[in-house]
Amino acid sequence: MAAGSVKVTGLKELQRALRMGDKALTKEIKKELRTAGNIVRDDARSRFAGSDAASAAAYRTIVRQRGVAVEQSLGRTTGTRPDFSALQLSRALEPALEAKSEEVVDQLDGMLDRIGRSAGF
Repeated sequence: MAAGSVKVTGLKELQRALRMGDKALTKEIKKELRTAGNIVRDDARSRFAGSDAASAAAYRTIVRQRGVAVEQSLGRTTGTRPDFSALQLSRALEPALEAKSEEVVDQLDGMLDRIGRSAGF
């Protein structure tokens, strides 16, 4: 497991099984996953805004087949700070994930409960 990550086992298998079923449910899961990622994104933005507001505003939540990521959407501008991505990780992204991991897990638990209830479990 990568440093500074929340690992949810079985997510890929759940998504694959749900794709065979209801398309609306798949969209709802993606929406919920994005919401969970946005919790970390918003915290990371506030942590890094003092260092570089433009970079902080460019954090984006990406939902992929393998999970959710908060990424910097800006490309390299000058190349004069080769350690800038490490700076963003250490000052904003990893601390935000650590601080909000419990809230993210609660969001994902709630998502699974809502899905289960809507499916009649």
